[in-house]
Amino acid sequence: MTKQELQKELKAKVKPGVKPSQLKRSRSLGELPSNGSSFDNERHIPKVPPLPKSTPLVKSKSTERIESAPSSQLEQLEAKISVLELKLEISQRELTAKEAEKHILTDQLTLKQQELEEKRSSLDSLNKENQELRKKLETSPAQEFDHSLFARHQNLKS
Repeated sequence: MTKQELQKELKAKVKPGVKPSQLKRSRSLGELPSNGSSFDNERHIPKVPPLPKSTPLVKSKSTERIESAPSSQLEQLEAKISVLELKLEISQRELTAKEAEKHILTDQLTLKQQELEEKRSSLDSLNKENQELRKKLETSPAQEFDHSLFARHQNLKS
C-alpha cells in the first residue's frame, strides 16, 4: 500500500469519538465504535450511572473559627503545636530512660537480695558450728578435770 492509499483509508475510518490508538488496533470498520463511545482494551465498558445527590457538608464551629482567624494567629497556633510536640517527645524520651534505669536498679536489687540471703545462711551455719564447738569445749574431759581440781582446792582450803 502506498502512502496515499493509507491516508484515504484513515479518512474513511475516522469518526467522532475514535482514538488514533484504536485505529491502529482495529483491522476492519466493524470493530470501531459506531455510537461515539470508546473502547478500553478492546472491550466495551458501560457508562457509569450518575452519583446520587448528597447533603452538603457542614463545617464545624471550630473550623469556622480557625478559618476566620488571621494568618498570624494560625502561625502562632502552629508554633504552639510544634512546641508541644517537642515537649511530648522529650518527656517520652525521659520516661523511656527512667524506665530503663528502673529496670537496671530492679535487677541490681534482686542480686543484692540474693547475696544477702546467701550471707545470712552462711552466718547461721557458722553460728551453729560455733555453738556446737562451745558445747564440746564445756563438756570436754579437760574441762571436767579442771572442775575436779578446783573442787579439791576448795576442799583443802576449808
